[in-house]
Amino acid sequence: MKNPKFPKDKFNRKLVKEVFPKDWKNPPAAPLYDLVVIGAGPGGMTAAVLASNFNLKIALIEKHHMGGECLIAGCIPSKALLRSSRTVNEFLHANEMGVSVKEWEVNFPKIMERVRNLRSSVGRFDEVTNFQKMGIDVFLGNGEFTSPEELKVDHQTLRFKKAILATGTEPAVLDIPGLKEAGFLTNQTVFNLTSLPKRLAMIGAGPLSCELSQAFNRFGSQVTIITHGPSILSHEDDTAREMLQEVFENEGIRFFFSTNVKKIEKKGKEKVLTFENMRKSLAVDEILMAVGRTPAIHGYGLEKANVIADSKNGIAVNDLLQTSNPNIFSIGDMEYKFTHISTEHAKMAVHNAFLQGNMKKSSLVVPWCTFTDPEIAHVGMTESEMRKKGIPYQALMLDMADVPRAILDSETRGFFKLYVKEGSDQILGATLMSSHAGEMLSEITVAITSGGGLSALTRAIHPFPTQSEVFRMGAEILLAKMAKNSRHIA
Repeated sequence: MKNPKFPKDKFNRKLVKEVFPKDWKNPPAAPLYDLVVIGAGPGGMTAAVLASNFNLKIALIEKHHMGGECLIAGCIPSKALLRSSRTVNEFLHANEMGVSVKEWEVNFPKIMERVRNLRSSVGRFDEVTNFQKMGIDVFLGNGEFTSPEELKVDHQTLRFKKAILATGTEPAVLDIPGLKEAGFLTNQTVFNLTSLPKRLAMIGAGPLSCELSQAFNRFGSQVTIITHGPSILSHEDDTAREMLQEVFENEGIRFFFSTNVKKIEKKGKEKVLTFENMRKSLAVDEILMAVGRTPAIHGYGLEKANVIADSKNGIAVNDLLQTSNPNIFSIGDMEYKFTHISTEHAKMAVHNAFLQGNMKKSSLVVPWCTFTDPEIAHVGMTESEMRKKGIPYQALMLDMADVPRAILDSETRGFFKLYVKEGSDQILGATLMSSHAGEMLSEITVAITSGGGLSALTRAIHPFPTQSEVFRMGAEILLAKMAKNSRHIA
């Protein structure tokens, strides 16, 4: 991500001063570094800090800004934006709660100011001087390998024993005739908006698209999601996908499924999209490209370091996160595009590099969450994975409408699906769709990683009334079902 052109205000000035100060002077390079980390996003920063605890000589290199895409144009600003959109929805449904709200309005410039303010508040954790105080040499500039054990940054040569690549990903952009001429947004630029687009075309139907589509629609934009697929969130649970699509339709979001944008024309202030296999066209004020991510692998001299990479799959690694150069590790976004996996990879890479560890990425139990309203969270294996691998399993689905606290909160949209290995109480995976799924899911993640199983969920006392009771209720029902089937077979 290039250094962004922020709206000029005190919040962005503070942020830039913290994460990429213009007056920063790189330190003189040490004769030899135990570890060089390229990329100071969440994964790279975690790797550098963890390694510094082992009294190693560390260099951390960042060519754009500390904090990476997550801080500037990812998790941090998007979740601040989504909180405002939830507030709008609360006002829209206030009468259902017996609260009469006579006057209120969506102040989009104020919403975006809040996003910038909160982003700068979080940015203080990624401040350059924080790492300097830990004894880490921070180099702001582009790090480019010149050999398998050397790289250059800002005209200095850094020699190293080990290196970790945390270069991340960039937004993918479709090659559509007229797109560049018309102009478009990506996640890297959408948070710089200061006025609300009246009509917004969202190209793509993945997590980012769905989260921002719902938010902008609630703020007052007419949002249209365009995708070549037959539905939104193609990698999510079928029930969750269908339920969320219905929520979106009820909120006024429109869909163009099973089509591609053929061309885009700029007509005055409008941007007019025409489609393959469709006679209709769509006029909008802004276009947001949200069709996935591509690996950021160019400009690092990877070939000179004997590191194999390609534009589709990114940097090739083994199960220990080693690249084709065994002294260089790569962590982060390609297999699972989540900040929390980048930081977990960082821990694994440092341990494997310096503690003769044998931590394997294939052993990770991976949770994720799409932060729509309601949220969709998942951990462990999916139902399609179990079917493909031929793993026998038993399943349970419990509606959130059967959970007392969800009823009291008027948050009954959603469900809990639980999968266990047939004939045991070993939890293989789970999907939760609820208003607070992301916050709640960790209970299941702990149960899977600790091997506690269904019985651990039933033994844990859950305060009443809470929405997390859905886990205990589901586990009890599934255990009873399994016991009944066992008696029937006997």
